[in-house]
Amino acid sequence: MALIKHILLYFRMFIVVLAVLLCHGVEMKSSNDKWRNSDVLMNEIDDYYSKLAVYIEEDGDPHKRFFSVISLAMYMYVTSDVIDDVERAKDAVEKTREQLDQPADVIASPMRSLLILLQSVIQQPLTDVKASCLPNTAQSECDMNLNKTHNYGEDYCYGYYKNVELYDILTSSQQASNRARFMKHLLRHRRGSDEQALSFFEKAATRTYKDFFCDMNEVYKMMLQDYFPCNFPMILMT
Repeated sequence: MALIKHILLYFRMFIVVLAVLLCHGVEMKSSNDKWRNSDVLMNEIDDYYSKLAVYIEEDGDPHKRFFSVISLAMYMYVTSDVIDDVERAKDAVEKTREQLDQPADVIASPMRSLLILLQSVIQQPLTDVKASCLPNTAQSECDMNLNKTHNYGEDYCYGYYKNVELYDILTSSQQASNRARFMKHLLRHRRGSDEQALSFFEKAATRTYKDFFCDMNEVYKMMLQDYFPCNFPMILMT
């Protein structure tokens, strides 16, 4: 009898756990994808920034030096006016190599500035998502709320749609996937000499992660060529 009671108890526990999991699954299916996308993007930017050298004392940190050198090469790549991808990567390597006598915080400063600018452009669209789409908000309701918020933002500040457009590009499935693949690979090779960092960059830009670098160019050109009059902070009605 005792054995049967234990079996029944475990069976009931199994049913309860299964019910919870099934309910959770239903919630996930009915919820929206905007909240998670905004979280992922925000975390990616913050995480990448945290890996860059900020203080001169961090020059001795091999991880931050490695990330900073690669980041300067990436910055040189997107700001280059060389058309051919391979030649542009080589040009970026040579320009970065000329700066390697600088401490890591100086080397990282262009990318830090670019990330800060990027955050100022997309922070309000990120805030819109947090205000309009809770994790359990249905997709249709989320889209409706966001549409209202974006329309209000455009009325409040003419040209705000540019911020939303850039945010949507960054959170698109293609860019998100390319970015995640590149970052996963980069994190596996997060230390090495300056020359190893440049070698990693050149191989990534010309062979293994060309799609990611194409995405970077698209985003940078938008930031460079488009006018964003509605950068954060904006006080929007939610």
